[in-house]
Amino acid sequence: MVKMNQQILLSVIIPAANNQETIARAINSVKHLICEHEIIVIINNSQDGTSDIVKKIAQKDKKISLFHCSPGRSVARNVGLNKAKGKYIYFLDADDEGSLDFIKTGIDILEEAHGVTAVCSRSQVVNDNLHRTSMHLVNQRSVNGLFVRNPFMIESVIFKRVGTLIPFDESINYCEDWWFWVTNFEPSDFKTIDIISSIVHVTGKNSMANLKKVTYSELYMRLRIMKRFHKKNLSDFWKDLKLVVKYYQCSREKVEHLWTEIPGVAVVGWALAKLPLLSTISKKKLYKSGMVKNYL
Repeated sequence: MVKMNQQILLSVIIPAANNQETIARAINSVKHLICEHEIIVIINNSQDGTSDIVKKIAQKDKKISLFHCSPGRSVARNVGLNKAKGKYIYFLDADDEGSLDFIKTGIDILEEAHGVTAVCSRSQVVNDNLHRTSMHLVNQRSVNGLFVRNPFMIESVIFKRVGTLIPFDESINYCEDWWFWVTNFEPSDFKTIDIISSIVHVTGKNSMANLKKVTYSELYMRLRIMKRFHKKNLSDFWKDLKLVVKYYQCSREKVEHLWTEIPGVAVVGWALAKLPLLSTISKKKLYKSGMVKNYL
């Protein structure tokens, strides 16, 4: 574990792979922070000009550093965490934009509030292909359901580095951020505020556009959390049911432990997914937006 340099207040960690069209935008969105900060870009198996673009930007700004790692977004984020010297951490994907107002407000709260480890807020979601904009809301109710659904975009959280963090699971490629949150935080650690935290772009190239894979991964991760933390309550039935119905409508991949962990939800979800009217309506809602985060 790298020791924190008290002169650096914030570390912004940006994993990047084949993002030559958007990496400059991501860096520019956060490089004018007033606080003492560093921007760590980790290139993971990029085959385009992303690295060259970052090198040119870093030559003019010593607060930007560039590293390379083996493939995998989780691998890149773990490298970033190990390199980070800041007291606070903010993750930003290479095709998205951070908010200076959110970061400043978040740091102010974390500096002053006792018992608050992380600050979170809503994200603006832009579908670049369909030219549509929506809002991914984050409130205390959704945060309290952290073990049932992932309420966050990765850019909607800024957190204090306390103790030794459990790293990202490098064996999974989707919903890896959800596992990071539940293994390092409790819902009570988060304070919600009402500021747009980031602009998240759905480009058709990023993981959010892969509806089938993400739907499968959401259900897989929910079952994994149930087994690890024993987070299964009758009050979560409807949320789990919506997820199971969406899974049956979107994915054909087998999810291990689905019928043993939540057999009742699995049976009802399977039956509902087969209803012609519900299937038609739900699929229209899922695919019309083109955005994975617009749940049933």
